[in-house]
Amino acid sequence: MRVCLAMFVLALGMCGCAVGGDRPPVRTYAWPFFNESIDAQGNATSRALGPFVEQEERRDGYFSATVRPFYRYIRDPSAYEEDHLFFYPLSRYRERERPGWEGRRETRFHALPFVWWNDVSFAPGHRELDYFFFPLVFGGESTIEGSHFAVAPFGGNLKGVFGNDEVRFVMFPLYVELRRQGRVTYYLPFPIVKWGYGPGYRTYGVMPLFSRTEVWKEVPDEVTGGTKKLPVADRWTVLWPLFRYDREAMDKKYPREALMVYPLFGLKTSAVTTNFSMLFVLNYPMFSYTRAELSDTTIIDAFWPIFRYAKGDNFKQYRVWPLWDYSERKTPAGTSTAINVLWPLFWYYEDQLPEYTETRYQVFPLFFANFKRYLPEPDGTIRTKHLVRVWPLMKYAKDTDGTVSFDMLSIFPFNDEKFDNAYGPFFKFFSVKAGPDETKVQALFRMFSYEEDPYRIDLSLAPLFDWHVVKQARDRLPDAYGPQPGDIEDFNLLYGLLGYHHGPEDRYTRLFWGLKIPQMNLRNNVIVRALKGAGFTFVLLLEAIGHSTQLWHRRRAIFTQMHVIGTQSIPIASFFMLLIGMVFALQVGIEFARFGQTNLVGLVLAAAMVRELGPWMVGFVLIARVGSSMAAEIGTMRVAEEIDALEVMSINPASFVVMPRIVAYSIMGPVLTVVGTLVGIVGGGFVSNLQLGVTWSDYLRFAEDGVEALDIYWGLLKSFVFSVVSAAVACAIGMQTSGGAVGVGRASRNTVVLSLTLVVFFNYLLTSFYRIVKMFVSGVL
Repeated sequence: MRVCLAMFVLALGMCGCAVGGDRPPVRTYAWPFFNESIDAQGNATSRALGPFVEQEERRDGYFSATVRPFYRYIRDPSAYEEDHLFFYPLSRYRERERPGWEGRRETRFHALPFVWWNDVSFAPGHRELDYFFFPLVFGGESTIEGSHFAVAPFGGNLKGVFGNDEVRFVMFPLYVELRRQGRVTYYLPFPIVKWGYGPGYRTYGVMPLFSRTEVWKEVPDEVTGGTKKLPVADRWTVLWPLFRYDREAMDKKYPREALMVYPLFGLKTSAVTTNFSMLFVLNYPMFSYTRAELSDTTIIDAFWPIFRYAKGDNFKQYRVWPLWDYSERKTPAGTSTAINVLWPLFWYYEDQLPEYTETRYQVFPLFFANFKRYLPEPDGTIRTKHLVRVWPLMKYAKDTDGTVSFDMLSIFPFNDEKFDNAYGPFFKFFSVKAGPDETKVQALFRMFSYEEDPYRIDLSLAPLFDWHVVKQARDRLPDAYGPQPGDIEDFNLLYGLLGYHHGPEDRYTRLFWGLKIPQMNLRNNVIVRALKGAGFTFVLLLEAIGHSTQLWHRRRAIFTQMHVIGTQSIPIASFFMLLIGMVFALQVGIEFARFGQTNLVGLVLAAAMVRELGPWMVGFVLIARVGSSMAAEIGTMRVAEEIDALEVMSINPASFVVMPRIVAYSIMGPVLTVVGTLVGIVGGGFVSNLQLGVTWSDYLRFAEDGVEALDIYWGLLKSFVFSVVSAAVACAIGMQTSGGAVGVGRASRNTVVLSLTLVVFFNYLLTSFYRIVKMFVSGVL
């Protein structure tokens, strides 16, 4: 086992995985082939071959190496253990050795369901060994109880199983011997004929005819000066299971007595409790009544488990299974409430404890939610903890420190750290983790990755580019926004084909993966400024997405922006699209008239409006009217130092300023596209009818034939992409504005130019991709 581990770790080490406590932060990026990151504390993380190979090593001694889903090795000094997982949970090998506990050691191995091996030592010279090779061989060794070994079903002895000190058997079930606390019971064969004896114990019987078991204590006899028998239990069965009579706890304050005449009735009594049951079917009573006087408890069951009524001092339960089940229980620790509707579809739990209140919901197996609310702290802070899982689509979690995580997809409907580590990365299409000190966004199995904490910023889109910033000590604050002057910054295209390095002491340009051109002034270089602007826009957009959990808190700002962007833009967008539709119909109709096909104007106009002109022209209108004003508004806030004031007050501008605008823009852009497209089609219809002689019925019929469902979806997708791009560009340019009123005007102009260029570029990409999708749907590909 150790040899295999050493070879595996050596193989990862040859790939460049290493950690040194005194090494500066290092990042090697060639994803998905290889990726290594060493932070300022010396903690190292290495990954290779996408989600398959991973290694992590920390300064505190923690080490893990994973080859998913086959194998994982974990060395955790805090738990004093080494763990090997093979196709978890099928096979596992674990060693534990606690320092300071002399001789304390544990070794466990299992390969379910065939092999189990557990070897424990609590002190020097002590050993407890248990093993089995299912289904035949069972054995073990103990320095206290001795050894045991059995080969099923031929014979042997087992210790510490089925509640007995030792079990012996020969050709099971012909002969079985049970030993417990000096008592011996023989079965020949099991369980028909039995007899047994021991201190305070006697049993005999021939099943199912007759059986009796007596248990007693030897207590001093004050009269004779010797001892006498004090009955503890006496159990009788006749023609099992027809008749049974039991007396138990006869040496206690409240002895119990039970009588059963199967299947007619059963009666259990004590000094404080009475239970009466009748008409047993498959050992379950059709009716049962229980009364406990001390706790004022009454329990009625009918047609178990269909109906139950139970009420007492500390609990109550009402059930009509499977339609409804309500229970409430009070203990010194708190109150618990459970509701089940249409078992097992809906569950509701609520626990009210002195420390916190917890509520759980489950719609099996699709939805699960857990909300925990702690008592206010002395400073008035109320901490909460949330978990929401919509299986198999997503998982959302919020910790008490405010850390929020979101995973999509979430393939497992349960929480298990080892399962999630072994198999989860294969299914996590998109994941976000945002906390007070860090933000992580990953998509497409880490093909896209963004990570930021007080020490670094990493942004990568494999294999296109990689951007890495190491922050200086003065910048390592939770509210530090983006890179600051003096940080160490690296940018690479195609794993280093083209890139640059900016540091406080050295600067150079990287060409062809190795050639360095030092001391170049790249501050005013057009390409560098464009790349930095693109990176800043990406980061700003991801910051806004990371703060999407505050949508409800920013709802007023979002609704205000939706009114400005959408409602106030409807007149100009509608008038513009009306003219576009009229001009397009007239131009197309003139050409179609040459061939006598003017009826086809509706078909061409509707298809063009839905696929291209609607999203494109509405996007232009919004850029001219909204994008420029948005950049000017945010730019004015920047030059007036309002953005700086927000950062001083620990308010993230991405959450307060950017996120509401991007959300409102991305919602109202598609809405205006739908309105403008319909207006454009109607305008084309007027021209076709009045000037080209096309009847409305022919126009609408051909317009309907020219549009498919895929065209509508694709047009909405285009408008959404154009809206997000335009909003992100406007906000990014506004956030980088400088130079007073002149800079604000420059920002407005640059926003229009860059947004229009990007809309045209993305329109070409989406149209090309639409062509491929159309060919695939039609069966050409």
